[in-house]
Amino acid sequence: MPTEVQHGFTGECFPDHFNLNARPKIKEQKPGQLSDEEIEQFFTKGYVVIEKFFTKDELEPCKDAVNDQLECLAQKLYKTKRIKNLYRELGFYERLTAIEAEWPGANILMHKGDGLPQVSYVQLCKFITFIKTCNLVDKTKQSLYIGKHPG
Repeated sequence: MPTEVQHGFTGECFPDHFNLNARPKIKEQKPGQLSDEEIEQFFTKGYVVIEKFFTKDELEPCKDAVNDQLECLAQKLYKTKRIKNLYRELGFYERLTAIEAEWPGANILMHKGDGLPQVSYVQLCKFITFIKTCNLVDKTKQSLYIGKHPG
């Protein structure tokens, strides 16, 4: 008796490695297109850093939305007496770190929260780029990994 296949999943795996030599070479470099070296770095080292892809002005709407989300989280934790201070005097990154130190798991609640209303996927990508380009990982002593499964 056949089993139901979910949305195109066949159960088959194709674990072949990506062959850099098999892909076509770039004949004409277009704006925003990765160079051969960047593509090779992605497949050999697993990452590519693209400097100054977005301007700080492009990132502001997303930063504001995430800041609003942090304020909502701080208010919820404060009203339920899980934290004793709203830490409004701190900057965004220091504030989230302070709240997390006082109530471990707060950063997870932020990710599981009500989402980012009025923020598009593009704006979220811009925010992620901002975080990476400002060395915020070093400032907060936290790690940030954002990735996508290749399949």
